[in-house]
Amino acid sequence: MPNFLNFLKKHSSDSYFGATFNSVGVNLMLFKDAYPLHYAQEHLTSGVVLDGRVVDKEHFVQSLNVCVERILSQLPEEKPKEIFFGVGGNNCVGNTVTARQQLDAQSKISKNILTGVYKEIEQNGLDEALEAVYETSGNRDAQLESILNEPTSIMLDNQVVYNPVGQSGELLEIQVFNAYCPPPFIDALEDIARGLKLELGGVFPLRYLLFKKLKSKLGANYDATLLSIHADFTDISVVFGGNLVKNKTLPLGSTSLEKDLDFWMDGLELAFLEFSGVKTFANNVYVCGSGLERTDFWEMLEWREWEEKIPFKTKPVFTKLDAGFVDLPQDYKGDLLICGLLNICKELV
Repeated sequence: MPNFLNFLKKHSSDSYFGATFNSVGVNLMLFKDAYPLHYAQEHLTSGVVLDGRVVDKEHFVQSLNVCVERILSQLPEEKPKEIFFGVGGNNCVGNTVTARQQLDAQSKISKNILTGVYKEIEQNGLDEALEAVYETSGNRDAQLESILNEPTSIMLDNQVVYNPVGQSGELLEIQVFNAYCPPPFIDALEDIARGLKLELGGVFPLRYLLFKKLKSKLGANYDATLLSIHADFTDISVVFGGNLVKNKTLPLGSTSLEKDLDFWMDGLELAFLEFSGVKTFANNVYVCGSGLERTDFWEMLEWREWEEKIPFKTKPVFTKLDAGFVDLPQDYKGDLLICGLLNICKELV
């Protein structure tokens, strides 16, 4: 059972590594007290990473170890023991699940009641994630491992509470964001961490880290559509009322964008049209990632009449997320900006 009840857990301020990767390269960053101290990047030869999965662990570890040595040569006083990976695309499935429990208003909420609600959320989240995998892959035998379960809202009789244990009410409503990865995917990252003589501190969905970061900037109840463009794919997230309600992955990223911008735009439009369970999209669209330096990219985003086919509330307004918007040094762009989102991962451990 995920440790939902450990509300007051304290975290070490020791430095740690955060890493992201794709088919063309790996990014490594050293963090301390949620601030990036230094970074390194290394190119990956073709075939080391395919479809977001590490298939040649030996060469991947060698490339990542080059980054480790490069960083620690500049900061020899730091002794990081953990590495956290940020992941996305179809190798990471996320959903938001809400459970409601009718209560006896004369009795106080116990830990057993709360645990029962979380178990219901855990099972419903896994069932929904497995169904999402089936819809994209056709695989009914897929297995998933939980990597994150974070309560995003706890309400008692429509009032926000931090910890309902010991309180009384008639209706308890809890909302949790869940994320899952295939077990072999997690096993590979554990092997990589061991190859670096580090502990695997955690694996986190990058789309959720971006959502959390923007929530601190735009307010608790913000509405937005988020586009996170990686080399191999583009993650699309729908946020309403400060909740990450739907996600979808377009299997075309900046590599495709740079080769054929029109093709990528057509793919993005199709991905929006294939969203299920979304009646409207927020017109505030925030964009981060790779391939954003092209002026014709922004021109085409603005020129295209998205609202004619896609149910945006009004004509969408596209905003490029720069490093300052997510509290990172100004020279952090593209893959580095996305890797920098791991500066908040310790909050979610």
